[in-house]
Amino acid sequence: MRKKTSRQIEGLVWTGLGVALCIGAFRLGLGTFQSPGTGFASFLGGVLLGVFGLILTVYSRLEKSSPAEKARGIFSPEKLKQPLLALLALFSFPFLLKIFGFILSTFLFLFFLFKAMEPRKWFTLVVISLAGSLACYLVFQVWLRVSFPKGILGIG
Repeated sequence: MRKKTSRQIEGLVWTGLGVALCIGAFRLGLGTFQSPGTGFASFLGGVLLGVFGLILTVYSRLEKSSPAEKARGIFSPEKLKQPLLALLALFSFPFLLKIFGFILSTFLFLFFLFKAMEPRKWFTLVVISLAGSLACYLVFQVWLRVSFPKGILGIG
């Protein structure tokens, strides 16, 4: 039953991040469907993030819980650890991007998230993080030609 409240907190965090993303995107300007503004795609992403967060919260709320689970509450420190670590990683990623470049920063970001959220073997974490960072590199820098800081290694 511990997972139930953890999922509720995760849902609320994702909903809050979605709302914050929508507010930031709105400030950038949404434009119209025919002529989208700078914040249009971010706004849609924030809406999706918020809706999925609400679905997760409501779904986990509807699950049955034991009396012991209800007595502990949902805001205990051990239940807030993972969402706070995820926020820390999200907010530190842009700073790492400037220092280490796109590939290494994405690798470190994914590795940290996978390690913090569900501990696994080191080899598995390295392989999954490397595959994820290379996939992001292929999509954003090769296919979409988005330029990112080179970082200390001199690679994207």
